[in-house]
Order: sequence, then structure tokens, then C-alpha cells
Amino acid sequence: IEFLYGEGADLDAVAGRWLDLGARLVVVTRGPKGATAYVKVARGPDGDTQVVSIRKAPPCSDSQTVDSEGRPVPVVDTVGAGDTLTGALLAGLLGVGGATAAEGGGSLVAQVSGAAPWAEAEEGAAASASLPRLGAVLARAVAAAAVTCSRPGADPPTAEELERVLAVVNVVREG
Repeated sequence: IEFLYGEGADLDAVAGRWLDLGARLVVVTRGPKGATAYVKVARGPDGDTQVVSIRKAPPCSDSQTVDSEGRPVPVVDTVGAGDTLTGALLAGLLGVGGATAAEGGGSLVAQVSGAAPWAEAEEGAAASASLPRLGAVLARAVAAAAVTCSRPGADPPTAEELERVLAVVNVVREG
């Protein structure tokens, strides 16, 4: 974004503009600070839309993003981190890996394609199920990128490695 809009560009404003132009999801990677996803959600009975967010981790300045904080790792090599994050993000949006449909998982293709609004639930789930799912997908993608940075070369984690890392992270957060 800095390349396109200059240093110090307002990420919220840029993402909002892209969403106004028709994007259904904007994801900005922030290196060791993680990644931020922006979506529009219908608000009110008249169908007005608003850029909406859920911040998964502080610090939070507003409620206009789904935010996933970076994972602290010893950085060995950053080559492939962005590709890893993108691959894990796309897999998650397609419903591959992570939570099962019963646990709030599943595909977000309908939301990304515009066939369903972001606030609409997956089959039989609560009305806002797609936003927490997006947060979980983004957190998983950030964790995958962190693993890639912790070893030499573009060496993304396998699904099994990522599950082990996420299990440890969740135990640490709960403990």
C-alpha cells in the first residue's frame, strides 16, 4: 500500500475505498504485526453498509477490521511468509483446515463472492458466524506465516505442523 499510496497511507481509508469499488474482502499484511482484514456488513433495515471489523487482539483503535496479531518467533528468513499467509488464507476461505462446520468452520466463498453478506450465518449457525470464522481463518494464516519465518528458505508448515503450533498457542492463551 505504501508503494501505491505513499508512506503513512491511512490503511482504513485505503481499504474502505477498495471496498467501495467492489472488493468483498481486503487483507493487508503487516509483517511481524500480523494482518488485517476489512469487509463491509449490512447495517439496519434499509440495507446501508458499513466497513466492519472484529479485532481479535489489542491494540484496537476502532471496530472496522478483523485483526490478527503477529506471532512472536525467532526470525530466520522471511522469504515465503507472504505466500504462506496467502495460501493459508485462501485455504481457510475455502473451508479447508481448521474448525469443522459444527464448530463454526466451513467455507466463506459465499461471502467473498457476494452471494451472501458477511453478517449472514453459515447453514443453521448464529447470524454473525461468518465474521468470527474470518477471524479464525486470518489467525491461522498469520500463524502459518510465523512458522515460515522461523526457518530458512520458503518452507511453509504442513497442515499437521500448523495444528501442533496452534494447539500450543491456544494452550498458552488459555493457561
